Amino acid sequence: MGLALLILVLKTMAMRTGNEHYTARPRFWAKIFAINFAMGVVTRHPHGVSVRDQLGPLLPKRSEA
Repeated sequence: MGLALLILVLKTMAMRTGNEHYTARPRFWAKIFAINFAMGVVTRHPHGVSVRDQLGPLLPKRSEA
């Protein structure tokens, strides 16, 4: 959650200021976030939540394969 908030703040600063420093940083951290999320999904770690895991409690019959 903290990394997503950091990306949001940096992207907002980039849009407000137009500074190149704030434009490059969100792209870098978004790549890190994507790799982290993908590894969590592949390893079924709780921080990498798949759609099936999110919808499972809400739609138990439809989430089964």
